[in-house]
Amino acid sequence: MKNLIIVQYYRHKILLSSVKFKLIIQKFGITAFHVRIRARGGNGSNTISSAGHSVMRAIIRSGFKIGKIDDVTPLPTNGTRKKGGRRGRRI
Repeated sequence: MKNLIIVQYYRHKILLSSVKFKLIIQKFGITAFHVRIRARGGNGSNTISSAGHSVMRAIIRSGFKIGKIDDVTPLPTNGTRKKGGRRGRRI
């Protein structure tokens, strides 16, 4: 339950920041742009968080046109060692 409250709090903060972003960008007369989105990468998660999806939705709803979306998540070529040690996570 606590994690759900934290996630909802962050989503609210993201929506507020996207509104500020919209106001700043509209001052310059920009209506369309390209987006580069990044996940943790490395030995972390390669998928974009729910907060990243919320940002994208908020930008699209605010009336901007998105040209292309680039995923710039760093992917290791050789791989990095995952946490948990040699014998893995023991419960």
